[in-house]
Amino acid sequence: MYFTVPCAGLEAMGLLENTVSIFTSDNGYHLGEHRLKFGKSEPYETDIRLPFFVAGVGVAKGQRRAHPTNHIDIGASLVDLAQASAHVPVTLDGKSFVPLLRDTFPAVADWRTFSLSEFYVENNTWLALRTIDPQSGEANVTFHWWCSNQAEVFMKATDPFEMNNVAATPAGQRVVQALLSATIRLGNCSGADCHVLNRENADSDTHWDSHTSPLQCHADGPHLDVAEALYDP
Repeated sequence: MYFTVPCAGLEAMGLLENTVSIFTSDNGYHLGEHRLKFGKSEPYETDIRLPFFVAGVGVAKGQRRAHPTNHIDIGASLVDLAQASAHVPVTLDGKSFVPLLRDTFPAVADWRTFSLSEFYVENNTWLALRTIDPQSGEANVTFHWWCSNQAEVFMKATDPFEMNNVAATPAGQRVVQALLSATIRLGNCSGADCHVLNRENADSDTHWDSHTSPLQCHADGPHLDVAEALYDP
């Protein structure tokens, strides 16, 4: 039903058989969860998980994939679909999900077993890394690192609603030690380096611990008047 109206328009223009359509959202939304009134800018799954549907020429019909994707993958996928990589003057951080749209597709373990979300606004600056179970496609651990030098660790198998932060426990501390440096690197990565959790040359990376400040609280930038933003050429 998500594609009914746009597909009707594409069909009327004679473009339906030569178009790939994507339906998604820019963010989720929380309304009461975690004692938060309402909003969309926190690292919990209510805010960072989104609907994502793809339909069109060459796309397998009626199928679901367990593979994690990020919105930065959309640009890389559109370039791939248009066979336009020779015309892209910059290195894209996203990974094309076009191979996942076919009837034959790579396993989750061969694709990517994590997803990263990030937000940079003053004290609400954070990175969120979800490690993904290759069989189910669901997160088995979610790790949040805040610019206040605080961590949250949720074991999704036993805590699906992220209610029990175990970062201070021995198991949680092992997660922090295992994922903090990789999370900070992914927050600053570029190109294909954004597609892997642990690099082969990871020993050369900066290794952070919970006593340092690898993520700075992001200063709020200048605000534009709405009219100015709308009418600037």
